[in-house]
Amino acid sequence: MTYKVVNCVIMTCKVVNCVIMTCKVVNCVIMTCKVVNCVIMTCKVVNCVIMTCKVVNCVIMTCKVVNCVIMTCKVVNCVIMTCKVVNCVIMTCKVVNCVIMTCKVVNCVIMTCKVNH
Repeated sequence: MTYKVVNCVIMTCKVVNCVIMTCKVVNCVIMTCKVVNCVIMTCKVVNCVIMTCKVVNCVIMTCKVVNCVIMTCKVVNCVIMTCKVVNCVIMTCKVVNCVIMTCKVVNCVIMTCKVNH
């Protein structure tokens, strides 16, 4: 599943049992994404106001977010998660049973991250 979204106001995405998901979103106001049983998920978001992402049973998840105001991410049973966030105002991240999680955050005002192994 590959899609590119430019200048969208509201984006709601629900993906179930996908093998590869590639998502590029530019200048999105609200992005809500729910992914279940995904093998590979790659997401790039630029200039997003609100981004909410819930991922369950993901093998590899790579996410790059630039200039995001609010980003909320919940990941359950993830093997590898790599996240890079730049210029984020509020970022809340909850990760449960993750084997490898690498997160780089630059110029973040508020970041709350909870990881359960």
